Amino acid sequence: MAGNSDVSDFTPPAFSFALTGHLATGAVKVVAIALLLWGLGLTGWTASFPAGTAIITAVVVMVAVELATTGVERIFVLRHRHPDPGSVPMTSC
Repeated sequence: MAGNSDVSDFTPPAFSFALTGHLATGAVKVVAIALLLWGLGLTGWTASFPAGTAIITAVVVMVAVELATTGVERIFVLRHRHPDPGSVPMTSC
């Protein structure tokens, strides 16, 4: 990352692009969570918890987490002048 700080014509990627990418990966996570909850419902572990409520909660939490992640990532993108913030370690985190 330190090598990118010397670029004089640095233009950071738009926040909306980063947020869209994070929300897209978050949508995959919501589908995985929904399938997990469905599977747990079949076993009886989550039978008392309505599936609709669980999915709505998962979506709201996912949007909040992805907004926070994008905001924190944005600080590092601007500070280190990183033109391509989407890396495997950041995505894994």
